[in-house]
Amino acid sequence: MVEHVPVKRGIAGKPFRVCARVYDDGKVEGVYVLIKERQRTLRVEMEKKEDEYCGLIPERYTKTSVLYYAIKALDDAGNVVYHPERGKFYEVKLSGKKRNLWLYAGGAGLLAGGGILIYMLLSGGELPGLPPRPE
Repeated sequence: MVEHVPVKRGIAGKPFRVCARVYDDGKVEGVYVLIKERQRTLRVEMEKKEDEYCGLIPERYTKTSVLYYAIKALDDAGNVVYHPERGKFYEVKLSGKKRNLWLYAGGAGLLAGGGILIYMLLSGGELPGLPPRPE
């Protein structure tokens, strides 16, 4: 069984991680990220870290506006599980470079002696180390 929260957004030209939890009655032999690129499918091995497997999609595959990926898990009995199902892929929308946006909300706050400075990090709605926001 594979549990995975799909990655929805990323930054074009930057690598990003894909993680999943994989459970099996026997031994898990391998877990891979499958990257769909034109007429071929590429494979990146996922490494076990604590209770999940993670793989880094290299930046050379993210130099586009959309990336498609799936997860493939194999066990010691030769069983194979795809997530989503075989032949289907998750879609990741890749945007331009990450940039910082500074907003200044002044007005009455400034007259009262304090400016309000709001710092927002634009990263496609995702923050490193946190699970993706629900749609």
